[in-house]
Amino acid sequence: MSGRKNVAESFFKALSEGHPEDFVQHLHADVVYEFPEGLGSVSRMEGLDAVARFLGAVPKIYRPMNFHDLRLWEADNAVFAEFIVTGRAVKTGRDYNNRGLIVFEFRDARVIEMREHLNTLKVLEALRPEGAGPT
Repeated sequence: MSGRKNVAESFFKALSEGHPEDFVQHLHADVVYEFPEGLGSVSRMEGLDAVARFLGAVPKIYRPMNFHDLRLWEADNAVFAEFIVTGRAVKTGRDYNNRGLIVFEFRDARVIEMREHLNTLKVLEALRPEGAGPT
């Protein structure tokens, strides 16, 4: 497996183990993490500090968080990662199950951009407070 694929795989390992800080070392100072389909106030984070804060919050949102059927492809300066994610929303206790794709783009051997595509309705459904209207 290439170095870039190893970096991408380490993202999923760090989140699964509840230690996203282990992945931050692979991020470029100018990193951008984006959810192109939109995810409320966290649709786009820019800069190492903002992305590290976001990743650090993930274990407080979903626990456990498990990734299945991870498939990685590499092209030019990017790795494409398709996956299934399951877990439980901490605040609501609801199960979470989604399929996604993340594009990791690299500059100077570090991740400069991450674009995560997933069904945002499933995210909101798991996190929506009891009794709240439809997403």
